[in-house]
Amino acid sequence: MNLLRCTFLFITVLVLAVSCDKEKPELTPHIISVQQETSPGEICAVKGYNFGENPGAVTVLFGNTPAEVVDTYDFVIHVYTPFLADGAQADVSVSVAGRSSNKISFTTGEAEIAISSLLEPGGKTIGGFGYDLEINGRGFHPEAAMNLVTFGGVETPVKQASRTSLTVVIPAPASFRQTETEISVKNKATGLTASRTFTYNPDACDSMRVVTAPWIREQLRDGVEYRKASFPLFTSDSIQEIHIVEAVLSAANRIGIGFPATALSFTETSVQAAAAGALVGINAGYFTMDGGELAEYPFVRINGEEKQEGAPGNSKTFRSAVLTFGSNGYEQVQIRQPGTSNQNANAKALTDPNVLVAGPLLVLDNALNTDLPGPPSTSHNVTSSPRSAFGKLDDGTPYGRIVMVAVDGRGTGTGMNCFQLQRFMRYLGAHSAMCLDGGGSTTMYIKGKGVVNVPSDGSERPVQTTLFLF
Repeated sequence: MNLLRCTFLFITVLVLAVSCDKEKPELTPHIISVQQETSPGEICAVKGYNFGENPGAVTVLFGNTPAEVVDTYDFVIHVYTPFLADGAQADVSVSVAGRSSNKISFTTGEAEIAISSLLEPGGKTIGGFGYDLEINGRGFHPEAAMNLVTFGGVETPVKQASRTSLTVVIPAPASFRQTETEISVKNKATGLTASRTFTYNPDACDSMRVVTAPWIREQLRDGVEYRKASFPLFTSDSIQEIHIVEAVLSAANRIGIGFPATALSFTETSVQAAAAGALVGINAGYFTMDGGELAEYPFVRINGEEKQEGAPGNSKTFRSAVLTFGSNGYEQVQIRQPGTSNQNANAKALTDPNVLVAGPLLVLDNALNTDLPGPPSTSHNVTSSPRSAFGKLDDGTPYGRIVMVAVDGRGTGTGMNCFQLQRFMRYLGAHSAMCLDGGGSTTMYIKGKGVVNVPSDGSERPVQTTLFLF
């Protein structure tokens, strides 16, 4: 009997509970207050009750303008204050699952926009064009297309947008001499603008100009590329004419030194390269055109045989770098510094089978040589002239990669000074680089093409030493 009573009571309670649940009224949201005078884009608190905790079920209207819901709790909803196109006042209402609240009058604060900081990738200040730039601040529009960003009046597309951050691509400066420009951000909805000064880094800009230059490329053979281009560089509207041969060192791509059969004699680079059967030839060490024993002559060793002692004394300009490599022409290729005095003697003390002295040293261990100017020829370093250079890159290949460079000048192209040349070699990725003889001697020969640059003498100058790529 007791069991029947208990069962009856349990069933009765269950039926009543279900019945009560069915009859439970749906709760209507009610607004008590709205945080007044919040500016468009700032978070506004709508306080009340029966809001629930499902943001997807909640709609908040400022007049007829919906506000983006940040979060919702049963007693408060946080929204981004919308821009009120029809004025500064509106009635705020809340709808939860189709159930509408009362309305509360709201007055918006004054719209604001400001730029607080400019950040480039990784938080670094690069200052070059073509990189992403993060513009941080407030008052931006969350839709990318509703923000207008200009650099010195030049519009750049907005890639990503939020109310506090915009990401754009830095455009190229309007001129090569420009180092500063004004960034302007306009929120198209509010019509407000903010601005801030942006500083370009000339070195970063020049590096990007080299990367994006209109290079004409030709594969000479596997692992060897020839490229040339004409483009402005180094804060100048003048044109640089540049020729580059880049090669992956291997048994199939070897370098060598050319030297005349008779000391202190001279032969054109193309003639020496063709006679040696080289794929590429470029002029190499310095010399004196009258044949005298002056400071320019380098120490030369080829396959273990000393070809030239080199001039005694000290020459930062002509003998501050030495190229050394193994007997097979592709192993242990290095550019080194043979000391600050008696460089030919220091180079002679090296045990490498192949040694050629030239200079100035441009780059060593990924660092620019800061000791370029100096006797006997400071003007050699600071004057824009045709230039020849050699660089070494370590790129993960077994023996690395080399670049041979010829820069035209004195009529065809502007030419470079040594400070510009060392920067250019770094742009190419050279971790070490050296200047070779330049001026009228600058010549690059390619088998099947002949001389590809324009020697500044009007014709090819006979030289003493050459560098080959076999």
